[in-house]
Amino acid sequence: MNEKLRNSYKQASDYLSLNNTVQLRALLALTILACHLFALTKITFSINLLNWFFHSFLGYIPVSVFFFLSGYGLMFSFGRKENYLKTYYRNRVAPFYVNYVVLIVIYTLIKFVFYKEFDVLLLIKSFFFSETVVKFGWYFQTQLVLYLLFYVSFRFAKTNKIRILVLSILLLLCIVIAYIVKLEQVYYASTPTFLLGVIWGSGKVDKFLKQKSRYLMLLALPVLTGGAWVACSFFGTYIQELLKQMSSSVFITAFIIILMSVLPKHLNSRVLKFLGDISFEIYGFQGAVILIASYFTDKFSAPLLLLMFVLVIAVSAAVHPLFNRLDKLIKKQ
Repeated sequence: MNEKLRNSYKQASDYLSLNNTVQLRALLALTILACHLFALTKITFSINLLNWFFHSFLGYIPVSVFFFLSGYGLMFSFGRKENYLKTYYRNRVAPFYVNYVVLIVIYTLIKFVFYKEFDVLLLIKSFFFSETVVKFGWYFQTQLVLYLLFYVSFRFAKTNKIRILVLSILLLLCIVIAYIVKLEQVYYASTPTFLLGVIWGSGKVDKFLKQKSRYLMLLALPVLTGGAWVACSFFGTYIQELLKQMSSSVFITAFIIILMSVLPKHLNSRVLKFLGDISFEIYGFQGAVILIASYFTDKFSAPLLLLMFVLVIAVSAAVHPLFNRLDKLIKKQ
């Protein structure tokens, strides 16, 4: 990689610094947790827009931003570190996958102990793709696929334009295949934001935003989201919902990131930093707490939900040192 290109990566936008993104991860993880817990109340509203906001929007938009941050982080690391791809599997893929395997074991035990369930086929699928014993575990499976697509795209292509083009084609191909085999939309509807993160990490978007008013973009993106939704209404129900979620994921994620860039103050909370560090565990163990609680009751009062919210964070904090230690052991191999 030439020196000019490397220097362009090193000029990282401070609004997407490690300090800010870690704290943003905390807010995203807590929002997803709140959304999943709220779903247990089975509360519905007479206004469909409210149902969509509380039962859908608050779930898939944070996940979309997670995918964005993943793509951005990979691209930024690729630009800054020499021979980044040579240790990519050991430092990036393997730790993530092994931690996911630990979750598979934990959820398998929970299902067996509390529900007397042991589905061998589901267990086997959990190690690959399409279904998993881990509640809400589709995210981990999709993230692993995105890791692999990034590696293939950047390992063999010679320039960033070709790399991003190859990644775009591979991602589109995966989405088409997922649609054809009727995989649940949740697996792939938010994945375009990963590509957005990669493009953003290349420095192209920041250069564009320096030339255009960020405030103008903040005004334009909601309009683009609304226009995309109107355009989607001309398609059939399934395609319509898919395109709505894809377009809103990209536009609203871009809105959130640009909004971060214009805020006068950056995040600086020790609590958020800590919660951001354990965001993997918060996402991974919320399903476990929900499964165990659901074994004892199907009525979830506000005090119980608050207790579950706190319990997820407590469990996540307790197991984080173990997962962190496992990460370090894998990276030393």
